[in-house]
Amino acid sequence: MRSQAFYERMLNGRAQVGSEAGYVLFAVYGLELLLLKGRVLPVRFGWKLADEQALEALAERFSTQGIAFERREFTHAALGAREVALNLHDPDGHRCSFYCLIFEI
Repeated sequence: MRSQAFYERMLNGRAQVGSEAGYVLFAVYGLELLLLKGRVLPVRFGWKLADEQALEALAERFSTQGIAFERREFTHAALGAREVALNLHDPDGHRCSFYCLIFEI
């Protein structure tokens, strides 16, 4: 599968189940990421990180590994928070976000 090597590099770990089974399974950040063989409509998914320091460390690791991403910031007035996100696309076109919420005092 095109995205298996991408996620192994991005998540810094090997898949628990490889593409020889017809699918790929990762257990990351307390969730399972399942990649199915064949054509699947692109989706958006994300992981909420604890704080901006964790996000910055991840951005540095992605940069070191040559993983392209876009950093975005949004204001959620109703929540009284600012969202900082790293957005990227895998080889199959799925949008993946790593983000944290920073609550204004």
